[in-house]
Amino acid sequence: MKRYLSISACVACLSLSIATGHHQAFTAKNSPTPSLNEPLKVLSVKLNPAKPQPKGASTAKASWLDGLEVEIQNTSGKAISYLVIYVELSVAASKETPLRIPFSYGQAPVPNAKSGKVEIFQPREKVELRASRSVCDRMRKELVESGRVPASTKDLQTNIHLVIFEDKTSWSAGQLYFPVPADPMKWIAAEELTRNNSLDSSAFGMSYSKASYNSGSRTQPCYRHIGFHLQYCCEELYVGSKDFVDDPNGHSQPNLVEACCSPGDCCSYYEVQGCS
Repeated sequence: MKRYLSISACVACLSLSIATGHHQAFTAKNSPTPSLNEPLKVLSVKLNPAKPQPKGASTAKASWLDGLEVEIQNTSGKAISYLVIYVELSVAASKETPLRIPFSYGQAPVPNAKSGKVEIFQPREKVELRASRSVCDRMRKELVESGRVPASTKDLQTNIHLVIFEDKTSWSAGQLYFPVPADPMKWIAAEELTRNNSLDSSAFGMSYSKASYNSGSRTQPCYRHIGFHLQYCCEELYVGSKDFVDDPNGHSQPNLVEACCSPGDCCSYYEVQGCS
């Protein structure tokens, strides 16, 4: 089993309320409702607490937990060249999107990528992705100022954002995608490819525009999700931002989300959410 330090991950600041004063590793399972065709199996997510801190006004609100680690296995039957997975930290008394810590493996297949040996995640192989010791001050500040605390270590969930295979096909959110020959940064959904019966570049001629989306509108138009494009985020992290086209019969909407590598080093991109 290989071990890797994920420089795009960060250590989250959590409340002392989840610390027990012992040095055992906290382990959380992956999402309780994974897609049947997920190419990865999350074996464990561990948080190894740092040495106990004396109780006081500051430490009563927050303490550092080191050693955030995700162990995964390639269950796809195909070699993987790049992947992004999130560890999501739910917090008590909050209905907002959970805090998300990104982990990446491999090298994104983008033009002018760094030369050198590219790590390939082989079928059935297991790897451990470890967080760097850099601190997510943005998350810490939000937790401390709001007074919110993680309800339980059981609330740690994982979300497989993107997997790109060695043959350039990819997987995201339960769907298979194929590369667009005319644009190395774009992939088309298998469902859309079947719909068009060809890799017609015009399918990407009406990509969703950020400026045209009004989240305050009471009646939102629906779209059809057609694929995604690789978008640089931060450090060595690339994310798959979903593409959409207008479709009166569509059943999806763009959902703007954020990923961060370190304080102030973040990006926004689109994922898919349902539309009715």
